[in-house]
Amino acid sequence: MKNKGKISNGVYFLKAIELFIKQHGQFVKIPKGQRIFQMDERPTHVYYLTEGWVKIGQETENGQDITLSIRKAGELYGLAEVLANDAARMRYAMSLTEVTCYMMTTEQLHTLLTKQPILWKPLSEMIATRLIETQNFMCALTNLQVPERLAWFLQQFSTFKEGHTIVELPMTHEELSNLVGCSRQKVTSNLNAWRKANLISYERGKIEILDQQLFA
Repeated sequence: MKNKGKISNGVYFLKAIELFIKQHGQFVKIPKGQRIFQMDERPTHVYYLTEGWVKIGQETENGQDITLSIRKAGELYGLAEVLANDAARMRYAMSLTEVTCYMMTTEQLHTLLTKQPILWKPLSEMIATRLIETQNFMCALTNLQVPERLAWFLQQFSTFKEGHTIVELPMTHEELSNLVGCSRQKVTSNLNAWRKANLISYERGKIEILDQQLFA
C-alpha cells in the first residue's frame, strides 16, 4: 500500500507540472521531420507533447545517427540538460509525425521548482526511469537479432484496446529500419513473414498483434 501511494503522488505532481506548462507555456504546431532542438545548442525550453511522436537522438563523431528514445503524447521531453544545468544539449529532438506541444522556458521551469521544491522528486524519478528505458533500448539494439529486435520494439509501443493488441506508430518501413538498426528490406521481409504466419495484421501506421508468441 505504501508503494502505491508513492506512485500515486509522483503521478499527481507530474500532472501538476504538465498543467503548469499548459497554462503558462506557448502552444506550437511542428511539421513532420523538423528538428525541435539541436545538439550543441543552448537548452532554452522544455516541452509537453500533446499530439504526435518525437524522436530523441544523438549523432556520433563519425556521423552515425543513434535513436535513444521515442516520446509520445502526454510526455515531457527536453528536460535532461535543463535539470542538469548543462550549457549545451547533448541530444536532438525531431518530429516523426506532425506534432503539437506546449513549450516553456527554462526560467519558468526553474521558478516553478524553486516555489514548489516537492516537484523535484517525481521529476528525478521520471528521469531515472527514462535512463533505464534507454539502457534497455540500447541493449536490445546491440544484443538481439533483427527479428527479435523488431518484435521487442513493437512490444514497447503496443497497447491493449477492446481485446486487441495494437501498435499505432505512424512510421514508414524506412523509418522503422532506422530505429531498429537494419535495412528497410529486412523490416518489410519480417513483417510480411509474420503476416503470412498470422502473427500480425498491418496497414500503414497500424499493426495488430494476432499471436503473443511473437513476443516470446
